Amino acid sequence: MPVTRVRAAKDADDVRRYLAARQPATTEMLASLSTVGVGRRLQVWAVTDGGGRLCGAVVRTRLVADRWYAHVHLDDVAHAADVAAVLHGTSVTAVTALAPTIDALRPHLPRLRGVRRSWGYVVEPQPLPGTVESVSTLVEGVDIRPAVPADLGPVFGLHLHWPTAAGAAPLRRLHGHLRRVIAGGGMLVAVEGGEVVGVIQTRPRTDRYAVISGLVVAPDERGIGIGVALATYGMAGVLADGLGTFALRRSRTRLPYPAGMDVELEHPLPFATAALHPLARFRGHRRLTTIVERGEDALFRRFGQRQGPAL
Repeated sequence: MPVTRVRAAKDADDVRRYLAARQPATTEMLASLSTVGVGRRLQVWAVTDGGGRLCGAVVRTRLVADRWYAHVHLDDVAHAADVAAVLHGTSVTAVTALAPTIDALRPHLPRLRGVRRSWGYVVEPQPLPGTVESVSTLVEGVDIRPAVPADLGPVFGLHLHWPTAAGAAPLRRLHGHLRRVIAGGGMLVAVEGGEVVGVIQTRPRTDRYAVISGLVVAPDERGIGIGVALATYGMAGVLADGLGTFALRRSRTRLPYPAGMDVELEHPLPFATAALHPLARFRGHRRLTTIVERGEDALFRRFGQRQGPAL
């Protein structure tokens, strides 16, 4: 069978080298594998040809107990049916890959709900034309700076207004994730009048690229350029560190930069995400899962209130 589960450290290193050689299309996969490692929260499958040579990989990451998402890269889409068979038997509910790979997987995914297309934008490592500070005040009255531990409460509050984040995982897991990102120096915040009104993540990183994601702006502050300023500042900071950037976006539009600091967004890669229906479970499974998660969230909120203004 050309698709085999990776368990040994040596095999994981082989997959890591395979993904590293195919960046930026595989940057997010490589970042997850390098940051988390093979284990309970991340699983890897290797795709090999008839001669045993690696020609693809699947990285499956756990969001919560029964919700996983997968990234797939294939040199040859002829293996799409075998990869789809592996995905169908797992708790994956979203699969991201280059658009031709998703198109090859579609006929073999019986749980398919729909496909959303996006563009992977890449800025190669290059000298920064200007200074990072010149971007920190793109919006009058709004300053951008690295997040500090004291920002955790406001940042968490912003994510509660973002349905994609607030509904994706129990609140305690979201809170823990944001705390780890801030502690790792991978988050920027926009501050207006001493209040955090926006946030963006600039991690995980590989040795060549930073992945820019997780842009959230306060509902009453949207439409004035704060999101663009955060994305621009994040990209400038990454370039200043000698890395390139990778980001998935829904359109081909470029980011506006200050005069003399125009950075071309190169290599638009067509990506797509396939949403899958959850696996059939015993009767009442999803209701039970919802009850448990709501109970965890209620306890988390109560604990936060007793501990003071942590939320």
